[in-house]
Amino acid sequence: MSSNHFLDLACKVLHKGRLAFPENVPFTMQIERQGTGGSVEIWFRTQGCRHSHAGGCTMCNYWTSAPATVDQMITSVQAALNTVEFHPDLLMVNPFGSMFDEWEVPPRARRAIFELLSRVPPTSIAFETRADTISDDKVSECTRILRRHYVAIELGVESSDPWISRYCVNKALSIQDIRAAVIMVRRAGLFPIANILIGTPFLTFHEMVDDAISSLNWAFAQGFERCVVFPVCIKPSTLVARLEEMGLYTQPSLWALVDVLSGLHPVMLPRTEVVWYKPPVLIHPDCQIPSRSPVTCPKCYGIVVSLFDAYRRSHDRRGLIEQLNSLKCRCRDAWYRQVAVEPTSPLGQRVKATYQVIGQELLDPGWWLQNGEAVLASIPDHDLRTVTEGN
Repeated sequence: MSSNHFLDLACKVLHKGRLAFPENVPFTMQIERQGTGGSVEIWFRTQGCRHSHAGGCTMCNYWTSAPATVDQMITSVQAALNTVEFHPDLLMVNPFGSMFDEWEVPPRARRAIFELLSRVPPTSIAFETRADTISDDKVSECTRILRRHYVAIELGVESSDPWISRYCVNKALSIQDIRAAVIMVRRAGLFPIANILIGTPFLTFHEMVDDAISSLNWAFAQGFERCVVFPVCIKPSTLVARLEEMGLYTQPSLWALVDVLSGLHPVMLPRTEVVWYKPPVLIHPDCQIPSRSPVTCPKCYGIVVSLFDAYRRSHDRRGLIEQLNSLKCRCRDAWYRQVAVEPTSPLGQRVKATYQVIGQELLDPGWWLQNGEAVLASIPDHDLRTVTEGN
């Protein structure tokens, strides 16, 4: 699927203001200790996500940087691994975009990083990449080198609705891309994981929750081993942040995450992870991307976050969801009043109206005057039947 040219242009304008990754910092990490184990996520410096350079997703802002050499990538990962003082249960190693995109991580760097990880005592290792960067050769190489480890490949699905993916997220991936990647990952003996979004722009709160639930159900039906649910964090230099400034987007409450998990069949909960429900802490303060995670109100926020912390560690996730659902608070009542508000027009019309505001206020006025009519005409109505057929 080709990307949405209009959203690419808008996102590129906004990306001009984003911070670059410091050139004197080779990597950053997020470490979460749990008893004698825990998780470690490493990001090593690259020139950034190829899709982001072209415009990218409407909510996403990882780092950008001057290009790094192959040797710099390898030594960065080695230096990061040298700082880990415990044996993690999960070790994630990622560039700023896609591990299997050779435009970002050349083959020699990828193979050398795999070799470094092969010397780590057996554990779970995960990489993030776009579905269209997967190939049989790459995943077979990964299996061969990392045969002692449980290896997972995280794919950014965000939404299983092709219309929402193209006109709201600007993911530029087709259902066929994702299905083909799952088959290749499974065939290589690795484990595919789907990243699913809550809080997609242009949608109502009710639509956000429904789309996340249907996307999780779809992902499991396609053979994904696990899913990871990402509530939208507001990051600077993104279209989501600008829409919020213009009063055209409201970040959903953290109660939305409760609603999504409550909407799943209990058998899915052990295979459904949650992240981004609280601000991440990176070991290099200079690399901290300012972002705003979803919240409830000060009265209940602490207990809600603590229950999500427990959810991540627990084998009784159904019981924790029941605890979350038993909580009562005025902010939760306010959230449900907002969810109940009916949209004033169909989704396609709302997207067109917002595109017009974006085109007039964010892009060059002359560009919108010349191209706006064609942009609006290119947006078909959102037809739920296309979603069913895409499944």
